[in-house]
Amino acid sequence: MDIASRFFLIQISPNTEDYQIRVCRGINGIDKKSKKDYTILEAVLFDTIYNRVIDDSKDVPKFMSSLYQYLKFISATENDLEIIKNYVFSSMETDKNLQEFVFNYLEKNKNNVPFKIE
Repeated sequence: MDIASRFFLIQISPNTEDYQIRVCRGINGIDKKSKKDYTILEAVLFDTIYNRVIDDSKDVPKFMSSLYQYLKFISATENDLEIIKNYVFSSMETDKNLQEFVFNYLEKNKNNVPFKIE
């Protein structure tokens, strides 16, 4: 879940000074994480997560509820944005709801993705 966890960016809202969550690629440190090329896996996971997050016809995904809880917990005691980001990344890396979502998606679409997860 290391790759999937890095699509959740925590930043300070310019309007309210509160923290906000973005699902994004590129400015969240994922490029620095590994020398190995995970381009295809990243693309599939990003597309899967992003499309699920923006789907207003469904309830908030369980992994997003987890993410909000992690952010709420750490921001109650910590003000350093980098520490908060890293805490959220590491929490999402082991989050059972995110893992279940990703594995269910990959299993359901195993004939459509250009790789095999073992």
